[in-house]
Amino acid sequence: MVPCVSEPGHMPHEPDSLGATNAMKGKIFELLRKLDKSKAERESLVKKIEQMECYYEALVQELEENQKQMLEELQSLRSEHSTCLYRVQSTKSEMESMLQDMNEEILRFSEEKKNLESLSKELERRAIIEEAALKRARLNYSIAVGQ
Repeated sequence: MVPCVSEPGHMPHEPDSLGATNAMKGKIFELLRKLDKSKAERESLVKKIEQMECYYEALVQELEENQKQMLEELQSLRSEHSTCLYRVQSTKSEMESMLQDMNEEILRFSEEKKNLESLSKELERRAIIEEAALKRARLNYSIAVGQ
């Protein structure tokens, strides 16, 4: 016969076997309680992990969308920048051409001014000569009329 197992109607042979059985049952209940607590904690952690997975998946998706949007904006800015550079180069070339044209005009105007000043001096000289001739003619006329 096994000393820990009692038959119906018989007392166990060892007096501490009931206390040991109760202690064992207490330990089993304690272990079951801890197991249930651990299962509840595990379920709670699994839920938290699932929530965090959802959160991080949403965060990754949002970051990917933001990255895509930023790349599109950068591409747009790159295109605008290229357009601006082209315009700057074009405007610079246009300004250089205008400056060259203006310098040529200034030279032409300077030559025209010199020619006009020369012509003006010539006309002044002729006017002075003609005025002197007119004065002589008047003087001659008044002398002729006076005689």
